Amino acid sequence: MRLIEDIGELDELPLSIEMNITQENYLKADEIVPVSPQRGRRHYIWARFFLRSPRIYVIAACHHSPTSGGYIGHVVRSYQEGWDEANVGKAQAWYYDTARILILWECYLFQGYRGEEPAADEGLKAAWEAFEGKLLSFFPASTIYTPGWEPLYPTAAWHSFLEVMGYSPYSERAFVKEIAVVVASAGCGGVRCVF
Repeated sequence: MRLIEDIGELDELPLSIEMNITQENYLKADEIVPVSPQRGRRHYIWARFFLRSPRIYVIAACHHSPTSGGYIGHVVRSYQEGWDEANVGKAQAWYYDTARILILWECYLFQGYRGEEPAADEGLKAAWEAFEGKLLSFFPASTIYTPGWEPLYPTAAWHSFLEVMGYSPYSERAFVKEIAVVVASAGCGGVRCVF
C-alpha cells in the first residue's frame, strides 16, 4: 500500500509524507525489545518526507539592443505548472500484528533541514508526529518502542527529544510510549471509553 499526504510546512513550503507498507514473514524477531511470538508476520513501513515547491515558468522577450535603461528584455508572462519535490527526511517502522507493538526505528530530517537540538526542532517534531500518527491510524498498536539513540545527535539530546515526544526510558536500548486504547462497551454507557 502507498500513501502520499501533506502534513504541514517546513521552510514555508508544503511538507509531505509518502509511506509504503508491505508485509513480511519473520523467523526470529531480533529487536530492541522482546517480541512474542518469535515468528510470524509483520508489516514494514518505509516513509520519506519531502518538500513541494511550485515549478515556475517565465516567458521573456528579448530586445534587439539594450534600452536606454539597460534592459535587454522583459517578462511577457509567468505561470506555475506542476511541482518539484525535494527529499528532506526518512522514517522506518515495523508493526508486529500478534504482539500489537510498533517499533519506530528511525525518523529524521536530512542535513540542511534539521536543527542542532532535536527537542527544539519544530520540523523534526512535525515529521515524527505525522509518521507516528499515520502508523497509529493504520495499526492498532498498544505500545510504541523506539531506539534510545540516533547517530545524528548526542545521546542526551536524543533522550530529551524522545521525552518531549511522550516517550520514557524502557531499557538501555529503548524508549517506550503506551498508547491509550479506545474501546466502546456496555459498561461505558455506549460512549467511547479510554483505558
